[in-house]
Amino acid sequence: MALKAFPSVENFVERKFTKKLYGLVKKYENERLDAYEKYINTVNLKLLRGKQELVNGIISSRWSAVKSLENHKTFDDKMLKNQHIIAFDF
Repeated sequence: MALKAFPSVENFVERKFTKKLYGLVKKYENERLDAYEKYINTVNLKLLRGKQELVNGIISSRWSAVKSLENHKTFDDKMLKNQHIIAFDF
């Protein structure tokens, strides 16, 4: 019985608690990437900041975020529309 229930429980957990790694690269404009982190929080993604780097006027950062696939999609769509982003790894 437990073996039959496991796949459905696994699917439920996967839909609600999906972990994704993100990377973002943009031109440095005298600001850190805090605005992007705030947006991550507004779509209810639980954020863990990774490495941030500034090289030759280009700033980049990595994050891991956990929440539902719908929350990730909302964030992905917003970042893909942002014209300041040079590269977005999702």
